[in-house]
Amino acid sequence: MGCQEKIDIKAEKEAIKAVITEETSAFLAQDLVSLLKTLTMDENSVYIRVDSKEYREMIGWDKIYPYYKKSATSDWSDYSDYKVSKTNWFIEVFNEAALAIFDQTMSFKLNGEPMKTHSKEIRVLKKIKGDWKVQMVEWIDMSSFEEGEVKEKEF
Repeated sequence: MGCQEKIDIKAEKEAIKAVITEETSAFLAQDLVSLLKTLTMDENSVYIRVDSKEYREMIGWDKIYPYYKKSATSDWSDYSDYKVSKTNWFIEVFNEAALAIFDQTMSFKLNGEPMKTHSKEIRVLKKIKGDWKVQMVEWIDMSSFEEGEVKEKEF
């Protein structure tokens, strides 16, 4: 135990928050080059999206990359004024891996109309050559579950 390297958990958590924030910013800016710097790109990469209309699961970089490339080259000119807030962070660091769960609120304009979404975000990260990279992105749109839109079922 005395020979093990001490991990500065506070610094690791800040680095994890920073890479997740950059991942989101790069995606919204349609900056594929910057986005790729935040991600692992291998057969274990995972992207999961859950909203009121769809469940999308992609496992493996060969399936995920076309999605990111299409997003980066699509016409998003109808969207403007993004503001993103991340709160309620839970981060657990396991040496070279980490789990991050947080709430994300995003406001923006769509064709000039103000819009707002709230999501529960989950990231699994892996430390590669000293840098944290996102291994799994899970985005759960909570907007459709708020204000009683979806009723809880009891079994």
